[in-house]
Amino acid sequence: VMSDPDCRQLLSAAESLIYSAASKASPLVSSWSSNDKCNDLMVQIGNVGSLAMAKMSLTEQQLHLLSNVSKLDLSFAEKWLQSPTSLSSTVSNYLAITKTFATMPNSGAEGELSCDADAQASATALISSMMDSTRLLSLSRLIVVSGMPQSVPVHLHNNALRSVMYSTALSWAIKQPSSYDKSRTVLDEYLSHEMTKAFYSSGVTSALHLADMCIASSFSFLSNESSDGVLLQLVSPSHEPRVALRLLAPLVEYPNFALLGNDQKRKEITAECLLAEAAVVAKQYDRDATTTSPKELWSLASNFLSDYISFESMGTTDFHEIFECLKGNRGTWWTFETEPHHEELLYQALTVILQIGDDDGVDSSTPETEEEIQRLCTMQTVKSLFLPLALCSEGISVDQSFIDGNAWRNIPRISMYNFVKTLMKVSNLIHRVGTMERYLKLGSREKSLPLCCAVVLEAVNDAITSIASTLPPGMYQDMPELSGLYSAAFKTSVGGRLWDEALEACISNSEEDDKNDNLKHLIVEMVRVGDIGKLVDMSLTVVDGSGDLFQFATKIVEEAALEQKDDVDSCLDYWGCLY
Repeated sequence: VMSDPDCRQLLSAAESLIYSAASKASPLVSSWSSNDKCNDLMVQIGNVGSLAMAKMSLTEQQLHLLSNVSKLDLSFAEKWLQSPTSLSSTVSNYLAITKTFATMPNSGAEGELSCDADAQASATALISSMMDSTRLLSLSRLIVVSGMPQSVPVHLHNNALRSVMYSTALSWAIKQPSSYDKSRTVLDEYLSHEMTKAFYSSGVTSALHLADMCIASSFSFLSNESSDGVLLQLVSPSHEPRVALRLLAPLVEYPNFALLGNDQKRKEITAECLLAEAAVVAKQYDRDATTTSPKELWSLASNFLSDYISFESMGTTDFHEIFECLKGNRGTWWTFETEPHHEELLYQALTVILQIGDDDGVDSSTPETEEEIQRLCTMQTVKSLFLPLALCSEGISVDQSFIDGNAWRNIPRISMYNFVKTLMKVSNLIHRVGTMERYLKLGSREKSLPLCCAVVLEAVNDAITSIASTLPPGMYQDMPELSGLYSAAFKTSVGGRLWDEALEACISNSEEDDKNDNLKHLIVEMVRVGDIGKLVDMSLTVVDGSGDLFQFATKIVEEAALEQKDDVDSCLDYWGCLY
């Protein structure tokens, strides 16, 4: 391709699109797949491939060989990358990496820093060159896949595109300024940290170990293998969120369908990176700008956090009977006291019930993960319902006898499975709310805050709707989690100055103490920000047991005015507001 001027010109335009997408995480932020926005890129790559194939005048045998190449997965590139760097004599000589610490100039005590610097510089050069060569290798495969005369399966296109976008994003990412030290790149910071370890105290020869470890870590993440190296640091939302988002984008948008083991966790991390990115965008966002808005990033993050949550309908016929069996004769069933060590026992009990789905051949599109079950064990409702029976089984073992020997033994096994899966769905929806709440800066006065708060409220309402529509009324009305969700809705609404939604969350909360405290907080906050007109408009709303909001508001404002009389420095005129 590079030897032909026409092909080279087309390739240059295509690489520009690839780099732009990788450097801005366009596949995610612009939702390329759903809107077919990657067509320009694929058309450009297809043109390069078609032109190259035509100019090569391939024989039937060569075409067959290329067809086989197009079907290869990324393992051939990964095997090439696993070969030791030192086997390249040209690179070794050029970077002087075969020289030992003792033979290097300035190898005395004062020269140790210089050797370390040489080792880091050599490692940086090795890593950069290997990553760029991998990008070219992936790009070559994409050109072959796109230029084949016969049609190629979609997953081959996606895998080829994923590896190109990932390797391009990786080459881009390691050159970005570190968030912790602007004078260093992300790669420099990582290598400097590694150089402090005893393993890398042998001067310039350390470059080999550093480069091999960084490369192995980077590309094992691409193939979903576990790794403890630089990439796990870079994809942490709290470390380098902008870099992490760009590295994760191609892996989420164009997944490797043969390796989807960590798909759920990757989407969670991606969502957190999007929320961190939204916080940066919000500080400089202009409503008239054409850039992606913080609200769009929040909505995309919310979708990622719900992607793995199953919304498939389940039979709820026996849920009331199951609840009554678990509750027994306890009046306040939701107040069951637990100890920290009980969670392991509860985990075993829930795992036994979830095994029913596997035993009965239930085809679930979202198999539960260990992390989901552990999260389910922290729900107070789950503890209160399942622990009493699990504790009774502790002397034996929490196995099949836990199901067969309990009061619910006459209930269909699949109904028990559906009941636990429904509670897991509620747990996941609550986790989604909690994740988004962590990134909501309620104290800020950014223009986009109300819109972002509205996205969180949608997530809260999804959880509340799921509880109310699937669980028995006698159960969900007393669930502590329901009251917690209404409190979350209230806090989010007040933070975004969504007063109608805040009032609705107040009234809907069944906890009287929370309701009264929240109403008082709502009124005082509306007065504090000077939104008296809106408060007057809302004053005819009836508050259960307290008359209408007008009576409640006048009482609260009068109390605040009396408390304020000795505070000469206060800038709020509660008496004026009361009038």
